[in-house]
Formats: sequence, C-alpha cells, structure tokens
Amino acid sequence: MFFYLEGLLQFATILIGVSWQGRPIAGIIHQPFYGHDTQNANLGRTVWAIKHIGVFGIKHNPPTKNRCIVTTTRSHPTKLVADAIEAMKPDEVLRVGGSGYKILQVLDGTADAYVFASRGTKCWDTCAGEALLESVGGRLTDMLGDLIVYEIADSYLNKFGVLAAVQNHTSFLEKVPESVKIGLGK
Repeated sequence: MFFYLEGLLQFATILIGVSWQGRPIAGIIHQPFYGHDTQNANLGRTVWAIKHIGVFGIKHNPPTKNRCIVTTTRSHPTKLVADAIEAMKPDEVLRVGGSGYKILQVLDGTADAYVFASRGTKCWDTCAGEALLESVGGRLTDMLGDLIVYEIADSYLNKFGVLAAVQNHTSFLEKVPESVKIGLGK
C-alpha cells in the first residue's frame, strides 16, 4: 500500500486553526513527512503563527518579482478552476495536494498565489493557513474577495473557493473572471 503514496507524502499536513469572533487568530500546520526524501534529515516540521506576533518554523520568502507561479489542486480540476488559473496568466502552475501544503508553498515563496475556484475546501482547511498568511502580511479570501468567516454554521464549506497570496492579493482578485464568480454562485 505504501507505493500508492509515492510522491504524495509531502502534501500531508495536519491543520489546527484558532478563531475568535469568526476570524483566525492563530494557526499551526504540521507537515509530518517533510524531509522524507533526504538522507539524515529530521522528519517533519511544524509551522505556526499567532496574529500580530509572527510566523515561526518556516523561512518566509517573499515572491520573486516578474514571475507568476500559481498553486492549485492536483485531484479536483474543473472548468472553473482552469478558467480562474488561465486568467492569472501564470508562468507555471503547481498542481499539488492539500490546502495546508499549498499555503506553505505561498509562505515559502515557491508559489505566488493559491487559486482554487471550487467548493472543495472546508473552513478547517483554511483557518490555520489564513492565520499564518496574515502574520506575514498576506491575505486569504474566497474567489469573490470576501473574508471567510470561521464560526459555527450550517455549512463548513468554503462555498466560493479560495484565493491566497502574500503579496498582490488584490491584483490576483481583479483577474478573476466574472464567469468564474457566476459559476461559483455569486
């Protein structure tokens, strides 16, 4: 059974988000298999943040100028996802698993934006990551630009997708086509 996980271990994350009055205030992303593909490496890492204090456990690298790398789903492609990504005019698209892993890619500068124009994520997928991103000046919203509210509700579904970036969130948001917004149920 282990061979089914070949190349997928780095995507596994454990997410713990803490919210107060519907907004994230702290988050932890643990990546249990980080370093699994290197010899003599310490296995795993924990990245955490408290709003207004900072992010710890990762070297935060700002995005590289004059490039656009987007990270998105590897296993849930749809026409809306494809249309949103195409509108970003990326130089490269990283198709990977796990919301936590995608957020770590944005934090470490591997990707410039996390774009997912689908109802596939839940609040527990994004709360911790949003706290980490906000701790370095980043932003995570839905694809319409609205904040995700983390409170007890009838649905924990992020109904309008996810858009996250450390820098230039507004410019990514402005590129989201109206057809994608309508497709998500705007």
